[in-house]
Amino acid sequence: MGEVRPQTGGQSAAERNDTPMGIRTNAWRVATGRTAGKRTWRIVVVLCLAWAVGPSVSSAEGEGAKDIWEALTKGKPTLNVRGRIEVAKAQNLNQSEAYTVRTRIGYGTKPYHGVRIYMNFENIAAATETTYFNPNFPPNSNRLTPIADPPGTEVNVGFLEFDRPDWLGTKFLGGRQAIVLDDSRFIGDVAWRQNQQTMDAAYLTSSVGVEYLKARYGFIGHVNRIFGGGGNNPALSDFDSESHIVNVSYDRFEAAKLVGFAYWLDLRLPGLANPSANSSQTYGVRATGKIGLSDQFSLPYQGSYAYQQQYAGKTPNYRAHYGLADLGLQYDPLGKVGAGFGLLGSDNGTQQFLTPLSTAHKFNGWAHVFLDNGGGNGLRDLYVYAAPKLPWKLHMRLVYHRFWSDSAGTVLGNEFDGQIGRPIGKFVSVLFKSGYFVAANGSPRPTTYRVWLDLNIKF
Repeated sequence: MGEVRPQTGGQSAAERNDTPMGIRTNAWRVATGRTAGKRTWRIVVVLCLAWAVGPSVSSAEGEGAKDIWEALTKGKPTLNVRGRIEVAKAQNLNQSEAYTVRTRIGYGTKPYHGVRIYMNFENIAAATETTYFNPNFPPNSNRLTPIADPPGTEVNVGFLEFDRPDWLGTKFLGGRQAIVLDDSRFIGDVAWRQNQQTMDAAYLTSSVGVEYLKARYGFIGHVNRIFGGGGNNPALSDFDSESHIVNVSYDRFEAAKLVGFAYWLDLRLPGLANPSANSSQTYGVRATGKIGLSDQFSLPYQGSYAYQQQYAGKTPNYRAHYGLADLGLQYDPLGKVGAGFGLLGSDNGTQQFLTPLSTAHKFNGWAHVFLDNGGGNGLRDLYVYAAPKLPWKLHMRLVYHRFWSDSAGTVLGNEFDGQIGRPIGKFVSVLFKSGYFVAANGSPRPTTYRVWLDLNIKF
């Protein structure tokens, strides 16, 4: 975490504007997959022009391509295919079944004087769109449970990278890219969905000459969300953005990595009555590490705190707090167990702590009942987990959650999550994952279950 990831094959986000059956009526959108497609191509053209002058910059001897032709022809192609079956059922709604395949094909040039270009195209195809509800196209006449994997084709990422470790650890990416910071609680790529969240952004990383320090700054001009442009649901369209993100980490100490961050998110949905409802300014700190008890015993931990208030014309005015404390016990031969508590605070029930650019699937249960961070009342999440070490390259994780409303303190329900998977050879992996939320009496949240079966192929 914490680095811009070119995402040559992995997790999700998107944009696109198509008909309810996923058939585009606009050829340009077929090619780009987003209403912001023109902007993407302009970025790519500018980056290609910039790359042409890149060789004038000196670079370390013996690194990268010897000339532009070698850079273009000796690059690396990439391919990632993920087939998925997802079944979801919420109380008072019918069961949805989504059978989708996501394919990403890309190519990255070989670095030339520290400069390279990477691009990949993404296609999400569905065997049938009548067995699950795509929230991009309300109303839901069949009362099916929402699944946010709309079919479509798009330019997923396309950026120019300038990487010069010898220049104070400087690395710059400009263009459409996936940005993940820390645990992706605030800035993430929503890699779990078939569509990946990417950003049209300029992103700079540097050590600024200080050993063990890494400073990151990004300007985000557009956010390509996981909903394929939102279809005819303006609440799910892409974010227009004039956002700034700053994240500074210091990794000097063996038992602690320290992080400070500030995120000024100016995010707008022009089709809504309150277009700046997702905007906020957030300031926080984070510490992670592992305390060794013996050769085989250790205490891995993480802790975060953040303060948030309104920004960029958002209403209402509010103040909210975020907190996370997680402590584990790891015994190398057997695996890891642990417990944690997460707070997404509320300002007296008027506004919860917002995380509109997070990889929300990772937090507060895999059944996706609390993707809105508990609504205006906020959320408290107490959880315990186990990740046993298994034979045959199997990996497993089991989690139990208990949820409360933050402002009212009422119990909302319990959730049981589990996953198991394993690699098959070098290029293939399989994963089974599920989440089951059981609503408490009087809870406004519905009892919900979700089940996934994934087959992932990556070259």
